[in-house]
Amino acid sequence: MVELDEKSREIMRVLEDAPNSRASTNEVRRKLGCSNRAVNYRWTKLENHGLVEINYDDSLTKEGVAPMKVGVLTERGHRELDEGLAVTTDPELADTDARLDHLESRLDDLEETHATTQRNLDGLIRYVNENIVPIVAEAEDWMSMRSDDG
Repeated sequence: MVELDEKSREIMRVLEDAPNSRASTNEVRRKLGCSNRAVNYRWTKLENHGLVEINYDDSLTKEGVAPMKVGVLTERGHRELDEGLAVTTDPELADTDARLDHLESRLDDLEETHATTQRNLDGLIRYVNENIVPIVAEAEDWMSMRSDDG
C-alpha cells in the first residue's frame, strides 16, 4: 500500500468516480476546491507512485491553447483504492491533515456564508433605494412645504 495525504486520496476517488476513471485538472479543481498548483503537485506525486497516468488532451481546449492535463487512474491505482489506500503512518502528519481538512471545510463554510450575506445585503440596499428613499424624500418635501406655509 502507498502512503498518501488526504487530498491525494480525494483526487484518486474523483478519478474513480469519473467516466473511464479519467478527469482533467479543471474537473478535479472544481470537485475538490483545490488550486491548480495543488492538483498538479499531486498529479506528479500520484504518477510517481504509478497510481495515475498523466496525459494531455487538446480536445478540451480551444485551438492554439495548450492542451489540458488529464489524469487517468491506473490498474495499480484501482487496486490501491480497492485495498483502502494507506493512511499516513506519521501521527503528527495525520493530525495535521485532519486539522487542515477541518480548516478547509470551515473556510468553505465561511465563504458560503459571506456570499449569502453579500446577496442579502445587496437585496436590502436595493429595497431601501427602491422603497424607503422615495418615502423619505416625499416626507422631506412635505415638511419643507409645511414650513413654507407657516
